[in-house]
Amino acid sequence: MKTPGHKIKCVICGKTKEEWGNNAIPVACGTCCDRCNRDVVIPTRLKMAFPRKTN
Repeated sequence: MKTPGHKIKCVICGKTKEEWGNNAIPVACGTCCDRCNRDVVIPTRLKMAFPRKTN
């Protein structure tokens, strides 16, 4: 949700955006934008939660 006046600087892409931001861990330490959260952080968390078995 975008809120007027509330800006964050994404620790992943480096862009400043008007949004609340998201926890970027485990990719980076700090706050990330919604796009990086969707495209980078969530897939990383899913891979960590459900690792592929290799035989």
